[in-house]
Amino acid sequence: MSRFVRIALVSFIVGLTAVGGVAAATTGAPPDDTFAKVKSADEVLAISQSAISQMQETLTQGIERLEAARGEKDLMRYNCINAKLKAIRGLVQIGELSGQALNEAISARNMELIRHNAIKIDLARARVEAFRVELEACVGENSQYTGGTEIESTIDPDIRQDNPTEGDILANEPIDLDRPFPATLAF
Repeated sequence: MSRFVRIALVSFIVGLTAVGGVAAATTGAPPDDTFAKVKSADEVLAISQSAISQMQETLTQGIERLEAARGEKDLMRYNCINAKLKAIRGLVQIGELSGQALNEAISARNMELIRHNAIKIDLARARVEAFRVELEACVGENSQYTGGTEIESTIDPDIRQDNPTEGDILANEPIDLDRPFPATLAF
């Protein structure tokens, strides 16, 4: 993984953690209270695995849409979908890594880490869902297509039929190339 991708991934994770922390600090629970009523680690694991599989399914659907746009040679739609897929891929990776960390936290019976990783997965799932909606909104040239172009041309019968650039044929009278007398005399 390149240095830039690692820095971007770490920044994104820190941002997600900060957003989750601010939401938890203001409401006392995650933004959508998914884990407020959950009592056991098994329930958290089941919800998190379901969220990760939803994100992977969204990624698969996005790739299928990308291939369809490529097949149709619709560059506008392809670029739109590709931009959304880049973000979804990053979020899926965050979700999968958080899922691994969640399994480790469950093994260690660390409820704080379990909750932290579960919230991270849930935030990534919510963001992927938002990108899925944006991905479905990607439209291309097909939405702007109004039909084939038809060109009709007519030639005015008053136009000369010969080529004025060939031979000694002059289209107009020759221009007088003598310079006029200056309007003012310079001393």
